[in-house]
Amino acid sequence: MSSLKSRGIIKKSKIQLERNCNHKFSLVSPISCTMLQDLIKMAKNTSENPDDFLKYQIQRDSGKELRDFFYSYCEELELDYENSDDLIKIIDFLQRTDYHQFPDSKEQKEQILDKIHFLLIGNKREIYNLNSQKIITW
Repeated sequence: MSSLKSRGIIKKSKIQLERNCNHKFSLVSPISCTMLQDLIKMAKNTSENPDDFLKYQIQRDSGKELRDFFYSYCEELELDYENSDDLIKIIDFLQRTDYHQFPDSKEQKEQILDKIHFLLIGNKREIYNLNSQKIITW
């Protein structure tokens, strides 16, 4: 969580997800983030009852480390998981979030540069370097 927190990734995801209920947020990183992946999977596989998600998937069936990650995630979103409306938002945000681990290699960098060239206007290397310094939101 500290890496996500220090880069403001969770807060920026909230901004994107609140803009429109059809928006999704994808995090692509060379760093493994299994806790976030687990929460996303749990939210996508939960029942229609948000209280079941909290009671069974988080509080009963999860280990302390994942529970603490969930609580920190909620804190970063500035949402209270004990409030029903906020819990619905938390689950919705997780359901509209995807995580992709992308190996950090020379070949992968070239693939990214090619995609930048086709998707964005400007110098692809400058855009790539900008992206590595901060999160770009579209």
